Amino acid sequence: MERVFRVLLVDDEACVTDELSLLLGARTDLDLYTSSSALNALAVLKRTRIDLMISDIRMPGMSGLELLRRVRQEQRDCRVVFLTGHADFDYVFEAMRNGASSYILKTESDQELNAQIDKALEEIRKEKQIKRLFHTFFSGNGGESVKAIRVTGEMRLTDLPGIDPARGVHGTLLYCAGKEGGMPRNVQGVIPKYFGEELVGQQLLETQSGALVWLLLWKEEHPLSWHSSVLERLLNVVDDLEGLKLSMVMCAINEADAVLAALLHRVEETFSTLSAVSLEDSFVYTLGDGPAQSVNLCKKLQSYIQEHLKDDLSLTQLGNLTGYNGDYLNRMFRMETGESLGRYIAVCKLERLRSLFQDPQVTIEWAAKQVGFASRSYFNRFIKRETGLSPSAFQASVKQLREEQGGKETRKGG
Repeated sequence: MERVFRVLLVDDEACVTDELSLLLGARTDLDLYTSSSALNALAVLKRTRIDLMISDIRMPGMSGLELLRRVRQEQRDCRVVFLTGHADFDYVFEAMRNGASSYILKTESDQELNAQIDKALEEIRKEKQIKRLFHTFFSGNGGESVKAIRVTGEMRLTDLPGIDPARGVHGTLLYCAGKEGGMPRNVQGVIPKYFGEELVGQQLLETQSGALVWLLLWKEEHPLSWHSSVLERLLNVVDDLEGLKLSMVMCAINEADAVLAALLHRVEETFSTLSAVSLEDSFVYTLGDGPAQSVNLCKKLQSYIQEHLKDDLSLTQLGNLTGYNGDYLNRMFRMETGESLGRYIAVCKLERLRSLFQDPQVTIEWAAKQVGFASRSYFNRFIKRETGLSPSAFQASVKQLREEQGGKETRKGG
């Protein structure tokens, strides 16, 4: 029997919820609820379990962002998708940072809306599957400990049983551990079971230091960003169910003659470094083709950000553009540059504003739009946070500095 998901539609404009209800009402897998305000939505959440909430991001009284924070308190498993206009990307950026699943532009087609809903529902199904798996393993029914092969010397992938180079190799080395190190036994078994039919084989490897690393062999090649996104959700479930703060480092292995010891050492070393410098309880990190890859990716991100300050620069959008998980991008960027993507974007926007305000004809409203702020109130808070000044005072300070520098140049010329 097909599962029916409870979906709550939230918008202060009745015509929007009416139109959504008409569109989605034909689906047999959805049980629809509607709400005309954030407060009314919270009342629904208090009395009914909701799987997915689709909400306007800008509403009177309580905004969609505040509603999101309250939803996390009421029903942590509820997925949230925001409806937004082209001008709301500043709000979207904040929403994605605070746990929203995705966003849908109000101008999108009905097909795109249904596609985003299907994506969110698939994430819910996958998370339920993970929870069932972990309930089995943590209740002591997860089976016996997996036997590991110890990697020594110049052992290559082809030295392992079941490796057929003629079929091609699409593999991932996956190291999972807590802050204190070591892969929990129950997690050893659940990882290959979680991926199930995606795999053609798997082998638990033991490094020279005694650490355990999974070698997962795929039926077809997936970008590492896909694994990163999926595994991050898995770790969240582990945390929810057992309070275990685990982290992961992954590395692609696509050559049958690859020397395993060198790759495993690199994975272990990276995990150790990240554990020492990470400000977070857990992380998921993807190793590329060495340091040059991270440096090049950082440069590409910096270039893109500088050229698109008026556009959507959320982690989700940057992830879509690069093919990497947004959280991974942020961690990688911090490791390479010493600052987060959000901080870099803020600095770039402030520098662009200083440049724009060199022209006395430029208005505050026009300048704000050039750096991606459609909301004047949000722009005001940004300037206050970054400079301690109001936008008009900040503009005046730029003008004063320009005049002072001009005066110095005049005196030098005289």
